[in-house]
Amino acid sequence: MKKTALFLVLAVLPAAAQSFSAALSYGRSQTVAQTCGTGATAEGQQDFSAFSDGTLGALGARLSWAPVAFGPLALEVTGALQAPATHDLTETDWGTLQGVSGQFGGSAASARFRESYAGLGVRLANHLLVDWSVGVEARAERLRLAAPGGTLGTTLTRPWAEASVGFTFPMPLIKPFVAVSWALALSKAGGDGSFDAKLVQSMAPKAELALQGGIRF
Repeated sequence: MKKTALFLVLAVLPAAAQSFSAALSYGRSQTVAQTCGTGATAEGQQDFSAFSDGTLGALGARLSWAPVAFGPLALEVTGALQAPATHDLTETDWGTLQGVSGQFGGSAASARFRESYAGLGVRLANHLLVDWSVGVEARAERLRLAAPGGTLGTTLTRPWAEASVGFTFPMPLIKPFVAVSWALALSKAGGDGSFDAKLVQSMAPKAELALQGGIRF
């Protein structure tokens, strides 16, 4: 009977242990430079556009809930939102003609790329002495490219790997914390060479570095 009672205590207490955190973040990521074909004429001229890369800086919010904890380790469920971040890009246009070597008619114009996302994930976290966590997150990214040739918008959903390191200040009830996090996209969309939704998806950032500050309770 005593062994059964001890087993139930050990099984129930970790499952009942809960903690929450809320944080604001500032992240930096870089879009991917891409080239696409924009059309062809009856004379055999093929036109192309090349978009430069750009660095996005965005504010975000992140929540976490730990339904299960074993000592210093906790299994946490996370949710994240990133506000829209925009960056001006350079679009370079040129053409080629059958039978003519090289390119001609190069010109440059301005374009704008915008990204925001919502994410849901799970991670293993430690909050003893130094905070650290590793996990995965599914992100639905809203992407938009505004260029002289038109505006494209699409959504890209893909998995990301995340890791963070930080410190929680030991306070009685509400505990402030700071952390640095890294995220890496586990898949990348490929373009089809046209000015379409796949072009915008192929320009989506592949990595993110963020600084977080919040409270844990």
